[in-house]
Amino acid sequence: NFVHAQQDEQARDAKHQLDKRSRENVATGGLDPLLEEMLRNYDTSQAMAKGITRIFLFLDTDESGAVSYTEFYMGMKKLHTRVLVEVTDFDWDILTHDYSLLDEWKCLNMGSFHRLMRRQLKNYVQRHLTDVQAMNEDEIEKSWTFG
Repeated sequence: NFVHAQQDEQARDAKHQLDKRSRENVATGGLDPLLEEMLRNYDTSQAMAKGITRIFLFLDTDESGAVSYTEFYMGMKKLHTRVLVEVTDFDWDILTHDYSLLDEWKCLNMGSFHRLMRRQLKNYVQRHLTDVQAMNEDEIEKSWTFG
């Protein structure tokens, strides 16, 4: 019982540290709640591609084949994620790599949207792996210190 309680406390502390490190990640583009949901729901590359396409079609409210900042901003607020996704102008600059993914009308086409989302997913996973690795390093240091 004591050991189990201690393990539960350590798990809560580890989760708290991971959440803290996640909040410290700046300049992420603002899509983390969506990316988390996507990783939870799509477990293959093919399923992820279909999911990205569905999101693009959802965001393309005027059915022009391209998504403007306004469509992106308004659509992200309407997605059903645990935490509301709000994209700022600063986030849009990050997401579009200072507009390099945009066409001449400053919109994302389907291909650019897939590149944007795949890059954001990769960055999200890398950030979290780094955070978990740092947590493990903290645990190793504690075991050497207290062991």
